[in-house]
Amino acid sequence: MRSALARIKSKVARVAHEAPLPASRCPVRCDLRLTPPLRESEVVAFEEKHRITLPEEYRAFLLEVGNGGMGPGEGLKTLTESAERSPTSDLNRPFPFSFRMYQEDEGRFIDARRNEPYHQPGVLFLAAVEDPWVSVYLVITGEDRGLVWGCGLVEGGWNPEAPTWEGDQRAIDGPPRRFLRWYEDWLNVILPNAECDGEDKACPVRPE
Repeated sequence: MRSALARIKSKVARVAHEAPLPASRCPVRCDLRLTPPLRESEVVAFEEKHRITLPEEYRAFLLEVGNGGMGPGEGLKTLTESAERSPTSDLNRPFPFSFRMYQEDEGRFIDARRNEPYHQPGVLFLAAVEDPWVSVYLVITGEDRGLVWGCGLVEGGWNPEAPTWEGDQRAIDGPPRRFLRWYEDWLNVILPNAECDGEDKACPVRPE
């Protein structure tokens, strides 16, 4: 996790000095700035209020990188805004779905989720990547704790595909990502000549 945080901090610093790809071809619809990180006491107060412990990667991001702002779609919400935009306030109750369930019978899982209500517990809103077609959530409580899931309000329902932008093939082809991998994949798209390090060496496909 420490190496991923270091890479992300470096790439965030680059964004201020390197122009992103042309707006018409790039998944940038937000202000390219992050709000200041939270203090430990602020994160603890949130966790105590909701009777949870935030997943380690997201918690570290809030404390060391930023509390919302620059990110996929309309940008990351602050921690407070994320709680307000979440399907329910029950972050301490398990999210009822998992990637394991999806793998066991993908077709049945997708069909069943189309009829499931949006208001599911255990997930925290992150960003509206392509509202209302898909928004992205972090699983706080449940089997997939720490993984990023997507939900389409118009069609599709809950599924483990959580894109960083509308052309994010990795969201379709791979398993759910953890928060830092998901966020860094977006940085790799908007930064020219981004280096893709870590466990997953492959850069996401950039817009042409």
